[in-house]
Amino acid sequence: MSITEEAIAELAALRTRLHGELPPGSAHKTFRALGHRVLAVASVTVDVDWAAYIGPVAGQSHADEWPEVARHGDKLPQHIAEALFPQIAECYDYRR
Repeated sequence: MSITEEAIAELAALRTRLHGELPPGSAHKTFRALGHRVLAVASVTVDVDWAAYIGPVAGQSHADEWPEVARHGDKLPQHIAEALFPQIAECYDYRR
């Protein structure tokens, strides 16, 4: 299967929309609340791979609580992570 230049350009544009102009190898994280006290965090290494983690939080301020989930949360199985963060899954391989 060959990848066309158009497909490569579309993928690059999607990555730019997701992460701005971050250089390859830099980290980007985003989170999603699955409930008041449960967060899922996607951790992307730009132009490399990604993984998602889940963990409990106090539910006071998700914007302040997500880093703890990124550091200490349980890694999600690939199929669940892809369902939660489909745009990221389109762009990157899931970290093994």
